[in-house]
Amino acid sequence: MTAHAHGGAPPPGQPPAPPLAGLSLLETAHEDLVHDLQFDFYGTRLVTASSDQKLKVWDCLQHDRTSWQLSDAWKAHDASIVRVTFAHPDYGTLLASCSFDRTVRIWEELDHEPRRSGRRWVLRARLVDSRAPVTDLAFAPAHLGLRLATASADGTIRIYEAMDVVNLATWTLTEEIQVVADPRGDADGPLSVSWCKAKHLYSVPVPAHAADTLPPSSAASNGPDSGANSLRGLGGTPFFTPSAMLVVGGGRAPNARIYYQDAAKSKWFPGDCLVGHQDLVNDVSWAPSMGRSYQLIATACRDGKVRVFRIASGHSQYVHNPPSPAVDRNAPASLPPQPVHHNNLVAAMAAANLGGPTSITAPGVGGPADSNAASPLITCVACLDEHRAQVWRAQWNITGTVLSSSGDDGTVRVWKATGPAATQWERIQTIRMNQRTSAA
Repeated sequence: MTAHAHGGAPPPGQPPAPPLAGLSLLETAHEDLVHDLQFDFYGTRLVTASSDQKLKVWDCLQHDRTSWQLSDAWKAHDASIVRVTFAHPDYGTLLASCSFDRTVRIWEELDHEPRRSGRRWVLRARLVDSRAPVTDLAFAPAHLGLRLATASADGTIRIYEAMDVVNLATWTLTEEIQVVADPRGDADGPLSVSWCKAKHLYSVPVPAHAADTLPPSSAASNGPDSGANSLRGLGGTPFFTPSAMLVVGGGRAPNARIYYQDAAKSKWFPGDCLVGHQDLVNDVSWAPSMGRSYQLIATACRDGKVRVFRIASGHSQYVHNPPSPAVDRNAPASLPPQPVHHNNLVAAMAAANLGGPTSITAPGVGGPADSNAASPLITCVACLDEHRAQVWRAQWNITGTVLSSSGDDGTVRVWKATGPAATQWERIQTIRMNQRTSAA
C-alpha cells in the first residue's frame, strides 16, 4: 500500500481532494516481509526492501500518478534488508541499503541497461565496518556533501563520506559515535538516525565536557584575530558554530538524543535528550524546515505513541508561557556520564531559524551582545496515541508539513499541525492495510 501525503491547500477555485486521492495498492510480489519503502526526491520512484534479500525499484506511471511499474529487481544482500534510501539527485541516481548481513551497500543506476533485466543497478561499494546487523541509514542533506550515517546493533553510529563523488567505490569512515557503551543485542532497541536538514546554524555554547577537546579555532577568545568559529558569550562561555546535526533514537534508554558536529575538527558531541517516552524509541525523523522559525523532530515509540518535539527560540513570537522543556541534559543510563552546558547547542540553534529572530548573539559576531537573550526551548508539542500499539515508523513529507506513522495496529496514520507553532495536531487520514478504504 502506498500513499502520497502532500501538504498545502488546493489551488483557488478547486475543491479539496477526496480522502482516497492518490491512494493505490501496490502488489510488490516480494517473497517475504517488506521492511522498508522509500520515495525518491521527486516522488516519482519507489524502492522496496524485503526479507527475501531483494530490492525492487518502481516507476510511477505519468498518465494517472497512482499506478506503479516495476523498473528492476535484484538480490542485493545475503540476509534480510531492513532499510533503503535514495541519495539526493545532485549526486546522481544512488541507493543505499543495509541488512542483517552487517553490511551497507551503495548502488548506482545504469540508464543504458534494459528495465527488469536485473542489471540496471550496479554495486559500487560495500561498507563492512559494523560488527552487528545494520538497522538504519540516512544520507545527509545535499549541502553537506555525499555523506551517509548508519546505525548498527553494535551500538554505534558510523558516518561515511564519498570524498570523490565520481569514484563511488571509495567511502571514508569519518566518525564512529558510540551510542550504547555495552550493546546487548535484542535487549536494546534498534538504533535509528535522522539528519537535520537546515543549512544555516547558529553559534552555540560549547558543552562543558567538550570545551577542552575543541581545537583553538573553535574555543578561543573573540579577539581581533579570532575567526568566525572562535568567540565567547556574555559569561565567558566559549561558542562555536556546528556544521551538522543529527538525532539518534533507540538503544537501552527510553529517549532520543541529538548530536552535533564541530566543523573545525569533524568531531561529534552529544547534546540534549528528548525525554518523556515510556518505552524504547523505534524511529526518529527530523522534519525539513522550509523556512519555519522552529524545527520539528518526530519519534515513534514502543509505548504506542508518536511524539513531536519543537525546537524554538526563546524570543519566538510563537512561544508564550512555554511549558517545562522536554529535554534532559544528563546522559541516559546507556551512555557514559557526559554533562552538557545549560545553553546546549540543540536548543540554542533552532537549527535554521530562517526568517526568525536570532536567540543568541555574542560580542563581535552578528551584532552587539543582547543582555536579554533567552535560551531556546525544546518542547513536546504533540503526544499522539491513536495507534494504541507499538509504533514502528514516523516519517515527514518533503516539506515537513505532514507526518505519517505506522504501527502494530495495521494502520498508517497521517497527521498535520493545525495550531500555531505546531501546538495542535490533527489526524487527517487513516489507511488500513487490510482494506482499500480509509477513514477520516
